[in-house]
Amino acid sequence: MKKPEASPEEEARKRSSMASWGMITIVLIAVLVLEFFLNSAFRPDTATMLVGTYTGEGSRGVYSYVFNQKTGRVVQMGVAESGNPSFVAARRGFAYSVNEYSDGRQAASSFILEDGVPVPLNSVSTRPDSALSAQTGGDPCNILIGRRLVATSNYTGGDLSVFPINADGSLGSMTGFFGFGPEAHLHCARFSPDSAFVFVADLGNDCIWRFRADDDGLAGPELAWQGGEGLGPRHMVFDAAGAHAYLLCELSDSLVCFNYGSDGSLEPFQTLLAYDGCGHGSADIHISANGRLLYTSHRLKGDGISIFRILPEGGVERAGFLPTGSHPRNFALSPNGKWLLVACRDADAIEVYPLKNGMPEASPKALIPLSKPVCIAFL
Repeated sequence: MKKPEASPEEEARKRSSMASWGMITIVLIAVLVLEFFLNSAFRPDTATMLVGTYTGEGSRGVYSYVFNQKTGRVVQMGVAESGNPSFVAARRGFAYSVNEYSDGRQAASSFILEDGVPVPLNSVSTRPDSALSAQTGGDPCNILIGRRLVATSNYTGGDLSVFPINADGSLGSMTGFFGFGPEAHLHCARFSPDSAFVFVADLGNDCIWRFRADDDGLAGPELAWQGGEGLGPRHMVFDAAGAHAYLLCELSDSLVCFNYGSDGSLEPFQTLLAYDGCGHGSADIHISANGRLLYTSHRLKGDGISIFRILPEGGVERAGFLPTGSHPRNFALSPNGKWLLVACRDADAIEVYPLKNGMPEASPKALIPLSKPVCIAFL
């Protein structure tokens, strides 16, 4: 028996019902994909990292990635447009970067982190209003975050700029400015382990300056250590116990180990060549989370990462060397201590090396393509 044909109204209802179910299916799939992405992006075996760059040749500012600590792979989350954010640091849901210029555009910038993605808040000049030279406060290349303040180390200006952090995370007007003479080239500032002092590495004057620090600002400076001519102090780091400090000197490619006293004293007890490539462009320094290994990066010739064992008394001994891509200005260790990420500026890539007992494999497992990466900061 022939089945009666549906009326036009019934056919229309069927088509409408099928379209509705199709739309519901699409929405459900989208929700599941989004849930999967969010779960994979923020589960315990992933970490968010920010990457600072030199802009103008392809990069746009501060990039945000989710890094998978099991596979070494990344997913880009977003980018905050900013000029030459060559150094980035983050704390408590906010990030801060320098804007490395010396033509009047030199600044420090603040960002709020929304699901790990930096969103610009404001920028403040590292050059005082009263400055006569455009280069004053010029080329800020390092940023230090305190509880209520941010300080930039300005290379060309040879000075330090200090700003308060407002309640909304933005930066207030400059509250401190310190010059160190015509030969000064500041490269980094570090809090002491107890946050009572701030130490500033001065490449031009071959020394380390010390400030007393509190929530309201810095007082000083006074000379903490004077090195020999031509050392070129660049970056320093303290061990977790707060008993020792380690200084990497750019121009001499040397590593200086100090005993650190609670009164802010630095007493050198070992100096050695960090690598024998004679590049005179030594750059960054970090200590492994377990405190057993120290890493330094080297550029301009024989580029790579030197690895040292930290001995019980605080001294170091060489453990290896990893050749890397061109110009490893900055690097980072993943929060789980299983990956070494190297920002190779002139290779336009971040190289990702697996670590086994702190020692990197000879070749990177992954490459993150990015124009002029120069700073990596994990949240």
